[in-house]
Amino acid sequence: MLPGADPGQIGTIAERLCAGVAERPFELPDGTASVATVSVGAVVALPDEDADALPMRADRALYAAKHAGRNRVALDGIDPAAFADTEPSGAPALPPFPALGER
Repeated sequence: MLPGADPGQIGTIAERLCAGVAERPFELPDGTASVATVSVGAVVALPDEDADALPMRADRALYAAKHAGRNRVALDGIDPAAFADTEPSGAPALPPFPALGER
């Protein structure tokens, strides 16, 4: 939930989340390095929207992101141009998330 966020902010935050997770490999118990990816589905609540419709739209957006491939963002009912401040690589044009120890 991002109360008060506009579509551009939602898209940018979702893209940063995807990039932040993908660029931080982790070690499995057997010592093998692995990388996780995240798919994000997001919506903006519509005026007078039924309480059941919002999670159904979010679920639809999540499955659209998963269907598009790994590390994807799908925004239901939001023009992707609203968050076009990403670099050609798909990485957000923002500084990276701080490491857990830096917070």
